[in-house]
Amino acid sequence: MIRVVAALLISVLAQSSPLPGTPFQPWREGYRTINAVEFSPDGQSMFIALETARVAKIEGREPAASAPEIALYESRREGDGWSRPRLLPFAGAYKDYEASLSPDGRWMVFNSWRPAPDGRTSQKNNLWLARRTATGWAEPVYLSAINRHESEESYAAIAPDGVMLFLGEGATDAFGVDYNLYQTRITGDAASPPSPFPPASTAAGEGDPWFARDGSYVIFTRWDRAKSWETDAELFITFKSGDRWTTPIALSELNDPTGPDYAVSIAGSPERIYWKRRGGTFSTEWSPILKAVQARARD
Repeated sequence: MIRVVAALLISVLAQSSPLPGTPFQPWREGYRTINAVEFSPDGQSMFIALETARVAKIEGREPAASAPEIALYESRREGDGWSRPRLLPFAGAYKDYEASLSPDGRWMVFNSWRPAPDGRTSQKNNLWLARRTATGWAEPVYLSAINRHESEESYAAIAPDGVMLFLGEGATDAFGVDYNLYQTRITGDAASPPSPFPPASTAAGEGDPWFARDGSYVIFTRWDRAKSWETDAELFITFKSGDRWTTPIALSELNDPTGPDYAVSIAGSPERIYWKRRGGTFSTEWSPILKAVQARARD
């Protein structure tokens, strides 16, 4: 009985303990970011997906009848704050979100519901690539080697050597679609044929990857497909060791045991980790968490 009471007391204390991180609220006007925020290498630009109707309301105008539900915007650092978000030049006609920037900042991959080059439309995400030129962003290119009309390919993460991870649909079973991570390599504006990313190709659901800027680790979301994603999704990390990846371990220093944790980005000096959980986007200093996780990975 004493053990039962003690266990209950520990559970109550754990649930009442403050969760890590401080709210990330870059604007006062009431913009609401969708999924991950992404930063340029110099930390001076932030790329975000926003609700177009909310943006129009804040700016005191009626949204265009043809405007998509969400679109990609850029905000520039201004002193200690951030500028009003501005629509990216290629955005605003289709549902675009979840931008992932290459470590050198020269190209971006994002989720989109744009028509494929053959004109077919889909109610599922595909991945498109846009390159930054001397005059701005070029028109996005459809990644035909990995996109499939009948399935979802989304949520990219890019390494310095051009390797890209992304979420793809696997087999369907009693628990629904099995989402896993796949890897490809971007050369120019083309992708190589994809293959499974071994640390995140299990019976669990896995997605939402983020590549370390130096390629040394990957953070991703994993959830038990027998449970609700909204209650079970947690952050995991795997480290590169030669040509292999270590067994993923949970980022217990960040994970909320009662709700989902997802949509990671890391930026700044010193580095801060940004992620989504119930209540919005939060951030905290990354270095002490990384050191603790590396120590656990060695044990």
